[in-house]
Amino acid sequence: MNVHDLLSNNSSSKGELTEPMDIESLLCGVKTYDRLNNASCILMDFDNNQILYMTSKLLFLENAKPKDKNRDCANPYWSYIPEELLEYLLQIKRSILHLRHEISLEDYKTYVCITDFPIKIDGREFYISQKFTPLVVDSESIIRIRLFTITPSACRHIGSSVITDSGKCYLYNPGTRLYEKVDYSSLLTETEKRILKLAEIRMTNEEIADYQNVSLSAVKASITRVLKKLVVKRVHEAVAIARNFRII
Repeated sequence: MNVHDLLSNNSSSKGELTEPMDIESLLCGVKTYDRLNNASCILMDFDNNQILYMTSKLLFLENAKPKDKNRDCANPYWSYIPEELLEYLLQIKRSILHLRHEISLEDYKTYVCITDFPIKIDGREFYISQKFTPLVVDSESIIRIRLFTITPSACRHIGSSVITDSGKCYLYNPGTRLYEKVDYSSLLTETEKRILKLAEIRMTNEEIADYQNVSLSAVKASITRVLKKLVVKRVHEAVAIARNFRII
């Protein structure tokens, strides 16, 4: 399985579409989303391995030079992944294909996959957060059309997670090379969630303590516990994870 196979829909066992495919409505919705959000958007037809819509000015790629490109991919961001990291990211993608046999068709039609990884432009490394979700899925769980959005990542390590509309969460485990179900719903206490929500709007520890009417040491202790529970080192990383997994 190569890069082209993983970034296109080359399955010979496609199923029937569960509902009519209205490309014009999809394009209209994606263009509206693009205008309202500070993210790069890519709408991809996996059947034909072609882009149906792409943000005119792609985040980080405006200054890319031909020498920076490591390969040709329909998703332009995959062209700038360092060669030494490619196989690791391809394994993550293989695991997503495996996951489709573990969850219901309804969950598979509504899941969001968030993968943080670096690209290299002009010798500099930039971590991006790639989110994608299926927009058209057939009866055999084959994705026909998918939407990608790209934003700067708050993390500085490769990681991937899957969240479904029904609230199921899966985290990629590099040891088992599989997405494993996790339960974040009860991981943080209500106090820790409130403090993290305040941190999300960039309140300082002192401001949080004053707003919550608690001591500064209590706020710092709560943040330390949150970082430990979410296995991160910085508050903005904790906020990103909590937002992605709908903890806050």
